Amino acid sequence: MGRTRRKHGSGAAVDFGTEDMRNNLEKQVFDEYKRRTSVVKIIIILAVILAFLSFGMVMGNASRINEAIAKAESVSAHAGNEQPGKSAALRNVNAWLSGSNTPFPAGVSNIMWDGAVKTADYTDNANTPVNVQHWVHTFEFTDHAGNVRRVSQITVVRDGVASAPNDPSILPPDATAKTSGQSTKPNGHLSLDNSNTLDNLIKTWAKAYVGKDMNAFTVLIADPDTNHIYQPANLGTLENVGQNWAVWQTKPDGDDTDKARSGYAVVSVTLNFRPYPNTNDATNTQTTQTQTARTTLSLLVKDPQSGSAKIVDWGADGMIDTLKPYANALAKDTVATTTTDDDTTTTPGSGDAPTPQATNLP
Repeated sequence: MGRTRRKHGSGAAVDFGTEDMRNNLEKQVFDEYKRRTSVVKIIIILAVILAFLSFGMVMGNASRINEAIAKAESVSAHAGNEQPGKSAALRNVNAWLSGSNTPFPAGVSNIMWDGAVKTADYTDNANTPVNVQHWVHTFEFTDHAGNVRRVSQITVVRDGVASAPNDPSILPPDATAKTSGQSTKPNGHLSLDNSNTLDNLIKTWAKAYVGKDMNAFTVLIADPDTNHIYQPANLGTLENVGQNWAVWQTKPDGDDTDKARSGYAVVSVTLNFRPYPNTNDATNTQTTQTQTARTTLSLLVKDPQSGSAKIVDWGADGMIDTLKPYANALAKDTVATTTTDDDTTTTPGSGDAPTPQATNLP
């Protein structure tokens, strides 16, 4: 067969060639179509993959954001549930321990918060009504000699703002288990009139308390149980002691005040003392602190207006209702005492009960 010609444009003939040539041309057109189609498919597939990847990244970021939010909410909730005044109490205790009048001039370490108790919650209507809370925070630390000590610090939280108005209290054994009271003169209790007898009693007790003679301190308590012994704070030499307030422990029942003015009274006192000299382990020399240290305590006084008044319990400043007669007693068979030229010291004894150490304030 001859070639087929077709007019094109200006009349020139377009030669499609032979049948083989036409088939080859159709194949080229089809291949070109497939090539272009493959490119489009690849682009579509890549777009889909990128879309999935982007979605995964977004979901991952969302998950991390949710985790961060959850953590923030957890921290916020923890902070909201934390006992108020902790930071203010810790700042005051740190300043007290590290200041020039520290009771521990040789230094302390490992200061840790050991709990808190809310002791008051009321509304102050003096000007604008505000909520006021009192919290007693307890801290423990290690002194230079390796003994564990405990102190308490009362804070007043007024309309959400905390302050530490008083000096920390150096606690005797087991005092932290019964911390309760007010940081200032308590409301609702009848005031106790001061007397020379009470002044002299407190001065004598305070001198023994900051010292380290267990036997002399025990005699002052006059515990009827002869199996009991009492541990002083082993801090230093008393300079002076002052009364902050004194009230009867029992609140009056209506107009019946006679019953409230009998039995026991609680006196808040501030003890100023000179810490014992610090011995330098490297040079075996002693350094005496020239300035006095200070601590504040609440004392339970039995028969405060009689000539036979005795201080029978003590604890953190502000404790009132939870002070109990002879609550600081230790069993004699758990403590062995030895007499030195200066004072009576103690060493751990044997027995079934826990063994306290004379210089430790649990």
